Parts: sequence; structure tokens; C-alpha cells
Amino acid sequence: MESHVPSASPETGRDPGLKITVIGGIVNLVLTGIKFLAGIAGGSSVLVVDAIHSLSDLATDIVAFAGRRWALLPQDRDHPYGHGRIETLAALIMGLFLIGLAVYFAVDSVQKFLHPRAELPGYITLAAALISIISKEVLYRSTVRVGKEMHSGLIIANAWHHRSDALSSVVAFLGILFARLGTPAMDPLAALIVVLMVGHAGFAIFLDAFRNLADTMVEEALQEQIRASLSRVAGVRDFHDFRARRVGSEVWVDVHLQVPSEISVSEGHYIAERARRMVLQDIPEVREVLVHIDPEGGSDRGEPLMDRERLREEMNRALKGVIRLDTVEHVTIDYREGGIDLTLRLLQPAALTLGEADYLGERVRQCLLGLEGVRTVQVNYSPGSTP
Repeated sequence: MESHVPSASPETGRDPGLKITVIGGIVNLVLTGIKFLAGIAGGSSVLVVDAIHSLSDLATDIVAFAGRRWALLPQDRDHPYGHGRIETLAALIMGLFLIGLAVYFAVDSVQKFLHPRAELPGYITLAAALISIISKEVLYRSTVRVGKEMHSGLIIANAWHHRSDALSSVVAFLGILFARLGTPAMDPLAALIVVLMVGHAGFAIFLDAFRNLADTMVEEALQEQIRASLSRVAGVRDFHDFRARRVGSEVWVDVHLQVPSEISVSEGHYIAERARRMVLQDIPEVREVLVHIDPEGGSDRGEPLMDRERLREEMNRALKGVIRLDTVEHVTIDYREGGIDLTLRLLQPAALTLGEADYLGERVRQCLLGLEGVRTVQVNYSPGSTP
């Protein structure tokens, strides 16, 4: 079924994820310049390193922007499921980047702890570090809020990169402060704490992206929401083979619905479309719902029962000499767990009495019950039919 859910626009001004990423890139560019110049002017190596960290944030902003913009491209012939996987792949790369950054700072912190430097940086470095802390923490909170609202692992990963820069600026601030107080060894000790936080965030982002690439089932709470939506649709008796996976920031659902076996194909399709629209309406992050209809109590195990063409041939052979074949007006085939249920509608000759019609119907029924896989036969006559 074709989706009627509007795709997010790849235009920067219309997509919150792209907009907050552009803002983050501008902030990181400004902070890189401020911290680098203040570190050089004030004689603080830790602030220069922190400036490089902000520069790495700028690089991840570019990755996040490109990944998000690419992921928002509409479906096409080569990508019928959209481009959401690109966003997940970008989040995976950023998770690895955070882990690598944590390892780098861990080694650097250990070296500084073993060989502390008795530096006395200027007050300008404290001011630059404080500006970085405040601006990056505000940027983190704004970005993570957008990421959670859009269910975008990529935007959340980028938010954590802002948080890691804010924390590294805290370390830089403390290191500069304690250096001026005469205890420079506190700098690497504080840095190790930050490294653990950054490493943990990077591993969580990497694991979440990996799970999405592996088509892991969505979280239980979201599963329950989808099931609740399906259960509210009139005509849905039950459902099974339920699957839901994330593709970037979107969720794709597959489900088999059981509907009453006596309804028409068009009514079954109508129920399926209502179920699909109900889920899309209730849960905005769901992009598409693929529904397969099963008749209640029907055979869905691929049992080797006769198809209509072969069954009609067998019926013609069985009924030859019993009735005229052109009097079989309609045949309804119902595939059930125990076999085939047949319903025939015959044209009744006007001269046939009610008793004779019943006798003829029973003869037809007994003949067809002998066919392979047929478990029940019901014979009806068209009202007011003629020879």
C-alpha cells in the first residue's frame, strides 16, 4: 500500500534537526576561535586542546547535517524504502568517533597526571572556558530535545558530542583554576572522569545504531502502542507475525491481521487500510505499515490444497452425469485449517419440486465430499432461477 504520510522536507528551515545542527556548527566555529586565541594568549595548553575538541565538534556537525539531509530525501526507484539507513550509519560513525575521542583523552590525561606541568595560565583562559561551558550546555539541551522529539539517533548523538565538549571545557576550567592555585595534577584526574562519561555516551550511541542496522525489534513500549492501535479497528479479530523496526528516525511495521472469513475481499482490504491509517495517525514516528490479511480460522501455513482452477476441473469430473455443468452459477472456496469448505449456487429448473431439489443438492454434496481436501459442501439455489 502506498504511504500517505508526508515526508519531512530536506530544506534547512523546515526540518528542526537540520536547523539545530546548523546552529551547532556556527557555535562550534566561534568557540574554536575564542578558545584557540585565548589559549595561545593566556598560555594554556589545556584550552588549546579544548579548542581542537570544539573543532572536532564542528566536523561532526557537518557529518550530522549531511546524514540528516541525505536521510530526508524522498523514496525513489533505487531506494524504495527511503534513505533513513544513512542517518543510522552516520550515528554509528559518530558513536565510534566519540569512543575514539574518549580513548585519546584517556591517554592524554594519564600522561599529564604522570608528568604534570607547572603552568600558570592567564585569567582570560578561565573566561573563555566559562563561555564554552555555558554555550555548549545550552546547545546540548536544545539539540537533545529536538533529537528526542524527532526520534533521531543521529541528532541525539550530535547532542552528546556537544555535551562532551561542555564537559571537556569544565575540565579545562578546573585544570586552569587548580593550576593557578598550585595543584596542576587535578586537571588530568578531572579529565579521566569526563573521558568515562564521553566513552559511555559514545558506546550507547554506537550500540543503538548497530541494533537499528541489524533490524532489531523496537522497544516494548512502542510495540504496545502499535498493538493498541490495531486492536481498536473494527473487524480485526486478532493479529500475529507482528514486526517493527527502525529505519533512521522512522519506524516500519509488518503485521498479519485476522478478519472474519465470510467477508468479501474488498471489505478485508478496507479493514487493512483502516488499521494502517489508525497506526499512522496514532504514532507519528511510524512511516509505513504493511498489512497482510488472513481469514479467521483460515489456513496460513501453505498447506498443499487444490487451487481454484484444479478444483473446478475435479468438480466437473465428479458432477458429470449428475447435473448439467452450466447450472453451477457460482462457487465459493474457503480455505480452512482442516481443508476446503465449498459453497455452490445452482440454477434450479422451474419444473423441479422442493423435494427433488433437496435430493439433487444432496447428490451433488456427496459427490464433492469425495474430492481430495474437501471437508464440507453446501449447496444453495438461486432464487427464482429458470432452466
